[in-house]
Amino acid sequence: MAVTTLNKVLYVDADFSTAVDSVQNFLNTNYPEEFNDYVNANIGQALIDIIAYSEQNLMWYLNRKVNDLYFPTAVTPNSISKVARGLGYKAKTASAAEALVTVRLPKGPYNFPVSINPGFQLKGPANTIWEYRGAVAVLYAPGETSKTFVISQGQTVVNSFISTGSNDQSFVLRSVPVGKYAAGTPFTVTVNGVAWEQYPVIPYENIDAYETNLSTTPPSLTFGDGVEGNVPPLGAAIQVSYVVCDGFRGRIASNSIKQPVTQLIASFQNIPIAISQVSGSVGGDDPEDIRSITVNAPVFQKTQDRAITKTDYDFLSNQFANVARADAQVIRGVSGDLTINSIYDVFYSEMQKLVSSSALVAVSGEPVASIGSNVSGYMGILYEYLDTNLTDSCRANIVQVAVLGKDSARKYVSPLQSTLDGIKAYLDARKDVVHTVVAVSGLNNVINANVLVQVRASVNSIEDDVVKSISDCLVKSDVLPLGILVERGFNLSLYVWEIQAAIRAAVVPNDQIDYLNIKILGPAEYLDSGGNLICPKGYVIQAGTVTISKILRY
Repeated sequence: MAVTTLNKVLYVDADFSTAVDSVQNFLNTNYPEEFNDYVNANIGQALIDIIAYSEQNLMWYLNRKVNDLYFPTAVTPNSISKVARGLGYKAKTASAAEALVTVRLPKGPYNFPVSINPGFQLKGPANTIWEYRGAVAVLYAPGETSKTFVISQGQTVVNSFISTGSNDQSFVLRSVPVGKYAAGTPFTVTVNGVAWEQYPVIPYENIDAYETNLSTTPPSLTFGDGVEGNVPPLGAAIQVSYVVCDGFRGRIASNSIKQPVTQLIASFQNIPIAISQVSGSVGGDDPEDIRSITVNAPVFQKTQDRAITKTDYDFLSNQFANVARADAQVIRGVSGDLTINSIYDVFYSEMQKLVSSSALVAVSGEPVASIGSNVSGYMGILYEYLDTNLTDSCRANIVQVAVLGKDSARKYVSPLQSTLDGIKAYLDARKDVVHTVVAVSGLNNVINANVLVQVRASVNSIEDDVVKSISDCLVKSDVLPLGILVERGFNLSLYVWEIQAAIRAAVVPNDQIDYLNIKILGPAEYLDSGGNLICPKGYVIQAGTVTISKILRY
């Protein structure tokens, strides 16, 4: 009896059959003489079924509500976002792809200034819009004909609302069509012309604050209740400016932007422009999915939005818009400092050019070989000096964050300087006071893995399908799940068994493959004796040349 009672307490009736049994047990216990006929054709049994059906539905909704309170069981974006909000975590929003363009004035130079103002739009593939969103205008002074600057995919829109004066006002951003997203930045809100500040979660203060929920459909923003943030006064004019972008689909290849949406005008005349885009776009992402939120929200809670440990720096950097991957290292020597090594390589190259110059020899009066020896010697002294100082923990607490962007094929590329500047400012606001944060491109630490897969498909399989499945599990970059060589994290080695396991999981059933041989060809300096590609600290591996060789069937 004790066990039965205990189980009854712990168990929540949820299904129809259990509900029927529960009602019948109740009647047997409390009304044994009045209700004792449970034949299906009896009207009493019909009433029991009706009660059980209602209980089943009630319990389903109850369990669904309870499940939505926990990460392991919540299934909808709205519920997951609410749980994450309780931890102070704001899901990563969509971000707009960015591209570097050079705009020339082919009919120039002009004797008056020409400016490209913020909001100027260029046309991309499939009639997509790209905007210049700098803080100030791009100014061509009289005589200048060429400028290089960053443009971003998407279009700036403005929504207007009127405050009801009530607590916890929420407004839907109605200008986001299906298939597009509201980007997290830039995002501005004014109330009666005064800018209010955005917070991940509105704090318990009387401040002009709001928070957004851009990862759900439809996106929205919410104001406070007088305790958590101020309430916009009754009748106040609320203006919201944000960018509607295509997220990941907004990425483009090089030479894709060639004309403006509208003619550039200066001094009351049309100014023809020529656009050059020598490299593809960088960044551009969809909102964070629920699987990622369930992983990142608890990590964020541990960081407390502060950058103290390597884990803190890694997490916060990877949350920044248009960052594909980031890795933080405490620098203790020149060998690990990407900035110094980059300067060293450029300086050494330039000095070698100088020492080979006859003009330099003539001025110096020394043989070229002697100058070359001196350059090498002095560079060695510089290297030793920097290494000594950076190794001394009393003199430096440099946290170097290596940052990577990604192009339209999800290949790692250097991030734009604006992204590096943004990450540095973001981390500087959260760092330990004794840290010096340096954000640099991590492209020099990318290892392109060259892989050879030799496969013989069985006679009962379609050879091309087998090859495609192998290719997808290695390098697929258009839809999830991505190939194992795409968007890998820092400090992760690549093992032959890892590739083999991915192929075996992708080609099902496995009897479609008669023979499989996998070789990681290089780079040779990172291969161990077993043919595995060992990733040094601070490096990241991605797909280089991946060759799938078909062996003839018997």
